[in-house]
Amino acid sequence: MSKVFGIDVSQWQGDFNFTQAKSEGVEFTIIRSGYAESKDPNFESNYNKAKNVGLPVGAYHYSYATNEAEALAEAKFVESIISGKQFELPIYFDVEDKVQKALSRSQVSALTRTFVKYLESKGYFVGVYSSKSFIENYLEDDIKNNTAMWVAQWNTELTYNGQCGMWQFGGETNLIRSTQICGQTVDQNYMLVDYPTLIKQKGKNGYGAGTVNVKPQEPTVETYTVVAGDNLSSIASRFNTTVSEICRLNNIANANLIYAGQVLKLSGAVDTSINYTVKAGDNLSNIAAKYGTTWQAIAKLNGLSNPNLIYAGQNLRIR
Repeated sequence: MSKVFGIDVSQWQGDFNFTQAKSEGVEFTIIRSGYAESKDPNFESNYNKAKNVGLPVGAYHYSYATNEAEALAEAKFVESIISGKQFELPIYFDVEDKVQKALSRSQVSALTRTFVKYLESKGYFVGVYSSKSFIENYLEDDIKNNTAMWVAQWNTELTYNGQCGMWQFGGETNLIRSTQICGQTVDQNYMLVDYPTLIKQKGKNGYGAGTVNVKPQEPTVETYTVVAGDNLSSIASRFNTTVSEICRLNNIANANLIYAGQVLKLSGAVDTSINYTVKAGDNLSNIAAKYGTTWQAIAKLNGLSNPNLIYAGQNLRIR
């Protein structure tokens, strides 16, 4: 999907005018539900006003948790105040405070998992928000690869290499557009994954059986050909699967390394084929020797009419 522009707000924006914000091009909003075990004073009014003007809504919870027990208490608190409401965007765990920066990577990852898993068990589509540097330094790979990531990087481009469905590109500093909406400085974001459709399809965030105006799921497909601009997160979201499942099916070791034209399996048995990227100085005979096969077999698999015409960077199927 193309970038969709939205904002995140809290009590610090006061009595925010969502009608005017929508007229200024805002297409969604993520509102603060609270912090620790305190409710944002403007949560209810922000939710109602955004809903009244037809904006898709998500929520974020600013955490002060320093261990799993505190994270669980925060998750239960969030559940108590969002219950009975509908959210078209994820419920985000905002983990970035100085009390968490004093912890180890494993400790921060453990408390983050606790929050995410609890709310997921209650039927919510949950994500994690933090700065690019915090995510890279404090969160373990299973969280980064399998959770809806909202990355804050106030820059002209997003240089985070992991999967990411939401990019906060500016706030008090904004290198892309004005810092202000409705005359107030607000954090601004691009949504990179179609969360409203995905969440409704999955029946999450209050959208259970009987939900109306839900776009029907695309038919099940077995393969997908990567196009420029794709990432595994967006592909997984589109076809109702996970990054880890696509990696498993295609023997992908690094979820960030996919390329336009690559054919990915989305269902079926694990791909056991072996591929090799030609290096300078290679020839089919020495490549075949590395893998215990013959140059004739490689040439046949790859449709090579002249086995001497291979080039550095070429991708060859070995078996």
